[in-house]
Amino acid sequence: AGAAETLTKDSFDGYLQAQAGKGRALLVMFHVGWCKACQKTFPKFVAAAGIVAERGSAMDFAHVDCTDDKTLCQRFEVKGYPTIKLFEAAADPKQPLQYRSQRSEEGFAKYADRMTQAAVREVASAAALEGALKTESFSAFAAVAPSAKDAPAGFVAAAAKWRDRHIFA
Repeated sequence: AGAAETLTKDSFDGYLQAQAGKGRALLVMFHVGWCKACQKTFPKFVAAAGIVAERGSAMDFAHVDCTDDKTLCQRFEVKGYPTIKLFEAAADPKQPLQYRSQRSEEGFAKYADRMTQAAVREVASAAALEGALKTESFSAFAAVAPSAKDAPAGFVAAAAKWRDRHIFA
């Protein structure tokens, strides 16, 4: 556990379906061997897979070599390298989310932690909110409601779209 799984056009769909069946998200790096940015990012991606596995996050890491699997990369509209996409367990696998965070071990790990939590987090106290914001490097948004289910619709929609970069509580 902890390694980034190597996927091909033959194994991709089955692996994605198996992870979704387990309720696990999948972060996939699409890359090519000749790309300098890929060569720099890939070891960090693999190391982050180990960190995320140790933390017990419900996310796995995988990679696809687009040199060998051009059709798979075209299917997911990979236009530059590396391209990193998140396949959420409960979402349409044809519509993965584009990774927009730092390409570092901690960046990947923080993203995994954030994206495996509810889009709107419930906090019971000011101390709990302060704890959630302790490692926050961007901004956070808060709404007062009886529960996360009762948060305003616009707040929930914004959380779904921007939770990769901001905390919504």
